[in-house]
Amino acid sequence: NALYCGLRLLCFSVLMTFLAAFPVVFFAPAAAGSGLPEVMGYLNGVLLPRIFNIKTLIVKMLSAVCAVASGLPVGPEGPLIHVAASLGAGVSQGRSRTLGFKTCSKFFGSLQSHRVQHDFITAGCACGVATAFGAPIGGLLFVMEEICTWWDPNTAWRIFFGCMVS
Repeated sequence: NALYCGLRLLCFSVLMTFLAAFPVVFFAPAAAGSGLPEVMGYLNGVLLPRIFNIKTLIVKMLSAVCAVASGLPVGPEGPLIHVAASLGAGVSQGRSRTLGFKTCSKFFGSLQSHRVQHDFITAGCACGVATAFGAPIGGLLFVMEEICTWWDPNTAWRIFFGCMVS
């Protein structure tokens, strides 16, 4: 009976590992990795294609859940930061090239500059850190010290409020 339970646990772990790896390899290779180095690179000027794509977001969420459920020694912190930064990028643009829709340009027209997108991604990253560790001030300080080389002090209060809400 113990052998049967161990075999079931092993099969479950292998299945969850497969479900975590398969979509990343075949559907969204940009979802590979923890997500934190990719967000740091993007915010510091490296152009990474499809890093904040909706397909990358969905694959990252599903694969992170399956990887943690499989028992692999991974944590949800890096993927949570990437997911929150992707949501920040999506909210700031108000459109999706993957899904082929665009929202009202009156509301999102002033938000579609690169600077505003940078601020929203920074806020999403801070909210991801705050959510992962349950520390809103830690999220703000982490983004100020480690993530961004360029920092606008006017957005600090907005990011702190976002961290408190998350």
